[in-house]
Amino acid sequence: MTIIGPAAVDFRRLRTSRPEKTQCGNWRFNRRTNTLDYHAHGRGVLYEIDLDKMGTSAACLDWIFQVAFKIWMSAQDRSDLLEAIRDRVRPQATLCSWGIERGKTAREA
Repeated sequence: MTIIGPAAVDFRRLRTSRPEKTQCGNWRFNRRTNTLDYHAHGRGVLYEIDLDKMGTSAACLDWIFQVAFKIWMSAQDRSDLLEAIRDRVRPQATLCSWGIERGKTAREA
């Protein structure tokens, strides 16, 4: 059995290989900055998640938990965030398929 080691993930290439979905609830994808931006109800961008810094499964999980239980996050916002990350990053394919780290290691980042 061959186990493939971690490899760098080019999220910009992934973005062009799938249909564009730019919004999941209050989360919007910003192509210019390669971020997921949380747009507060009429108050502009309240939080920004940098997808370029989501190169490992640990980094992805860290971003999720950084915002998941903020006082302004609803259960729907959390669900929408997971959907946005799934659509933009495809973590099971690019970061941690079969429980094996596939993203960039700290040394490669």
